Amino acid sequence: MSWGEAVRLVGVLAADPSSHICAALNEWQTPRSPEWLVLADLFDAFVRANYRQPQAYPRPFRDPADKHHGKTDLPRAKVIDLLNRHGHDFTPEEE
Repeated sequence: MSWGEAVRLVGVLAADPSSHICAALNEWQTPRSPEWLVLADLFDAFVRANYRQPQAYPRPFRDPADKHHGKTDLPRAKVIDLLNRHGHDFTPEEE
């Protein structure tokens, strides 16, 4: 098997929510089958139809609106300085 084929196969496993590789990459406790995902959606639809204050069934996925990646205790200015010293051209947005 070539490196290219191995990389493509890992990419397929990383996109499959029922694989352990996908679960590990996304920091889930266990893999999720397609049936689990459909049942979670059905549960959410049932709750929305029958309760006044619906709460969605918790999903293992990251929130796409969350713009934070990684964890650090360093101040923002120090992180920007480190990124720029390592070849990134990072310009902070005006706040």
